[in-house]
Amino acid sequence: MPTGKAAKSLSDFTKVFDFKGAFVLILVLALWMFILGTAGNVLAWTSPFVLLASALLPCMVYLLVRVELGAVQPILPPLLAKFPYRNIVINAFFFSMINYIVMYNTTFFFQSVLVESPSLASTRLVIPSIAFTLVSAVSGAAIARLGTPKPTLWLSQILLCGGVACLVPMPSLLPTLQAPGILYSFCLALPILGVGMMAPSALLFLLGMSNSDNHATMNSGFIMMRSLGGITATSISTTIVQNVFHQIMRRHMVSPEAREVCITTAKDDSPSASKIYADAEIANYQNKVEY
Repeated sequence: MPTGKAAKSLSDFTKVFDFKGAFVLILVLALWMFILGTAGNVLAWTSPFVLLASALLPCMVYLLVRVELGAVQPILPPLLAKFPYRNIVINAFFFSMINYIVMYNTTFFFQSVLVESPSLASTRLVIPSIAFTLVSAVSGAAIARLGTPKPTLWLSQILLCGGVACLVPMPSLLPTLQAPGILYSFCLALPILGVGMMAPSALLFLLGMSNSDNHATMNSGFIMMRSLGGITATSISTTIVQNVFHQIMRRHMVSPEAREVCITTAKDDSPSASKIYADAEIANYQNKVEY
């Protein structure tokens, strides 16, 4: 009997599961990641494959909307497109994207402006990463204690505003003042604290406003948008960094001799050479900021 009931419930589940919506959603995500991962990077923007994917993407999005509107149990409920669910999901995407853009480009900032080694520049992310994990755990405990995510949601907005206020002057002011490393860690940790507190607060706030039948799809949609924000941030940052680096280096590698000098300089990681390059780069950076 239990086996028969399990088989019957599985049969009922397959009848109402949104296979069409899941398949179209996979196609949408595949096209989105293909465009972000190849356009302007591996392939040119004028590549036929990129143009074809760019033309298919809005068509697939339109098809996904039509399929979800007619599904019995849509994998992405249309409720996510209504206020205020829409705002929470869109904020999850952009907050995640901004968070990953800052984290991804931080190491490039320390390597290019302060001329730090890749290993040393990566250690700048240790404190923000630990802070993100701790504040997420503390936020979950606080929400369970208070019974509502509203206080932590408001506090996360304050931390995010304070983080933006710290991040804006950080690349222009701190290098010219030769500030200690702890100030960079503080400027990076503050917005990360806001994002870490906002994620569980926004998710629980979203689930609290929806029916329990939609909790699974709401949760998966929220996590999907946060993941898409991270993927989008990484792809955009990689494309920008590689294109900027290519354009700058092309002006210097005008001959085989110049190319060899650039390669030799990049490989010279001795402490004296790094100190000379760092002092020169910071002085040049300071002159540009003052100008």
